[in-house]
Amino acid sequence: MESPSNAVAPDQPELPSWRRLFLVAILYAGVAIGATYPAITTIQTALPAHAADPLVHLWTMRWHKQCLLEGTLPFLASGLQHPVGAPVGYLPPLQYQSLLYLGLSSFLSNDLLCFNIIWFQGFVLTGCGTFVLAWYVLRNPWAATLAGLLAMLAGPNSYFAIGEIEQITLGWFPLFLVGWLRFVDRPSRGRLALAACLYLLLAMSAPYYGLFGVFPATLYVLWSAWRVGWRARKPFILPRLGWFVAFVALTFPALLVLFSSQVWAMTHGFPMDRTSGEFLFYKATLGSYLVPIAPKLLATWLQQPGSVLLGDAFFPAYLGVVTIGLLAYAAVARVRFPRASFWWLGLAVLVILSLGASITIGKTEIPLPAQWLRDPGRILKPVRVPARFAYFASLLAALIAAAGFRHLLGRIPRAAARATLAIGVMAVALADLAHVPFPTRPVPDMPKAYQFIKDRSPDAAMFEAPHANFGWRMPALCTYWQSFHGLRTSAGYTADLNPIHEPLITHSSPFHANRLADPDYLKATDAITFEPIGLTGIQRFDDYAWLYLKAFGFDYLVLHHRPEDYPELPVQFDRIKQRLAPAKVFEDEVTAVYETNLLPAPSRPTLLCASGWRGYIPTRFGSGRLIDPVSELTLYNPEAGEPIVLALRGMTRRPARVLELRDGEAVLARWRLESGDQHTLVSPPLRLAEGLHRLTLVCDGVEPDTSHKTHFEKEQAPYGLWVSALGFGPTQDLAVTWETAESVIASQPTTGRVTR
Repeated sequence: MESPSNAVAPDQPELPSWRRLFLVAILYAGVAIGATYPAITTIQTALPAHAADPLVHLWTMRWHKQCLLEGTLPFLASGLQHPVGAPVGYLPPLQYQSLLYLGLSSFLSNDLLCFNIIWFQGFVLTGCGTFVLAWYVLRNPWAATLAGLLAMLAGPNSYFAIGEIEQITLGWFPLFLVGWLRFVDRPSRGRLALAACLYLLLAMSAPYYGLFGVFPATLYVLWSAWRVGWRARKPFILPRLGWFVAFVALTFPALLVLFSSQVWAMTHGFPMDRTSGEFLFYKATLGSYLVPIAPKLLATWLQQPGSVLLGDAFFPAYLGVVTIGLLAYAAVARVRFPRASFWWLGLAVLVILSLGASITIGKTEIPLPAQWLRDPGRILKPVRVPARFAYFASLLAALIAAAGFRHLLGRIPRAAARATLAIGVMAVALADLAHVPFPTRPVPDMPKAYQFIKDRSPDAAMFEAPHANFGWRMPALCTYWQSFHGLRTSAGYTADLNPIHEPLITHSSPFHANRLADPDYLKATDAITFEPIGLTGIQRFDDYAWLYLKAFGFDYLVLHHRPEDYPELPVQFDRIKQRLAPAKVFEDEVTAVYETNLLPAPSRPTLLCASGWRGYIPTRFGSGRLIDPVSELTLYNPEAGEPIVLALRGMTRRPARVLELRDGEAVLARWRLESGDQHTLVSPPLRLAEGLHRLTLVCDGVEPDTSHKTHFEKEQAPYGLWVSALGFGPTQDLAVTWETAESVIASQPTTGRVTR
């Protein structure tokens, strides 16, 4: 039996006053500053120290502002990832954060200051939102204040604050829960409108949250129906059915507008579903809720003994020693508070969903509901990281812990003692959950090279090298700078790899950072030395670089040549600068600029894989690339007189396949490829005119791809052929070229492939 002081105070209002909420917000702002110190000292000069995400988040907010002011649609950023363009649906939408940025940037000129204000606001909003929820449930100021502090500093929030501005904007979830509970309990037009608005604000904060919020909301409806008893379930559900339909009618069209960039991407060849491999990997473990990781105070003592609990999955879901202790207290003491069974059930559901597709006990793998909701349910098909359910779980855990704390305070008769205990517990929670010292990193000034290019050619397209994939800081910097210079660039850091741009540009790039970090790449000083690049075998670097830049429409090459710009790899610049020297038009301590038109044209036939060539796929024969039923090759022929022979090695699983090589409508070669082992196909001598040729490979059918774990769902689409090598050149040179082409994939196991 609870003591009277532990019961919900009848004299307390249902919601906290604005004055109380303002004072609590000031407290939480101070807590956020202390828990992330010394971030506050670099608020005008640096961003959270994640390699890339904060920079791209800034680009996104600037992009939304630009589109709004210019009245243009935001779906495709044609200035990024030239020549394809970056689908904005592949970036976190950040609509709520962009609205804040729009207001702040109207009177603040410092982008970094705007970002950091929004970033700190995410902590404060999470604390205040949880405070409101805890007040609504418990009506106890000390317990509600503790709940907000525990939620805003819980493991996922404080850890991922290093890079995620949208994930830490969690405060609309508890506010939506308050609005939803009041709406379901006593529907009215006002409560319907409030619940719908709060849900949309939740979805605007982070797309994950719009989907995740459906689970506790649905659970509350089912719990409420079960609570009133079997005979009363129909009277409970049916009168509210129209209200629920009205809620969907209000929110669904708005969601279509909010996520129109994602819808556009999905309908324009950019798949939005995440791969099953990612879903299986990015999960939490039960131990991750209990074991802290650095820089948490207890990490040094507990991390090694807790490694078995953490398992293979890595997701910092740590709840904190105060939350864990008070949860245990609430469970053992069987603390009673309004809707207690719902909050416990909601916590259990969210934790289970965060564990991903399965859990392994001993040697037995047990499937979990998240797997059923993904396949065949498809509800979680767009989700890459099921572990992010831990954000919501940590918030409900903070609420239940606050209920336990309220019960504990009820056992203390003196107000001064209760206040002393509350302040002490909050101090322990702050010390345990703080991310101190919090790392930040300055943002370098935009290189002068961009203005140099813009003055020469305002509509120029440039390739930025060293070229790199997802996860590196320099591509993110180039993305952010693009929002200032406005030129078209090969750079474009997106949250998911662009399945059209990556195979087209990355896999064939002679400027890839992995290549430039290879100590043997461009090692020979002889200018006619050949280099292994992609499937096309050994080619002269100078020829291939010219064709690559010309074929994809790049007017300039910008080389970022400071070694510290690429801390991920020991990139070397001397050799490539020597090869490109005749085309240099600008250089300073940061960059060098080369004009494509000043590079010498190839002196021998040069071949490039163009559109329709997908990622590298391993088989028992080695690595090769899938090609679409219609794919392209770009070939430059310096002389019209000498015939050229093209050879291809590939494999099909169909009984037989007819493959044609075309130049426009003219059929240059036709082959019949039998199933089984690899087969080599050699064209007749081809007499091509001087200049660029876009040759087409056309297969007579497709076959489903089930042979590998994909980087992109697009790779699971039916394909035409698997190709492991290409050979080409004058007839007398083909044997040498082909021999090298067959071994080139084995000689470069990492360059030119998708990395994460």
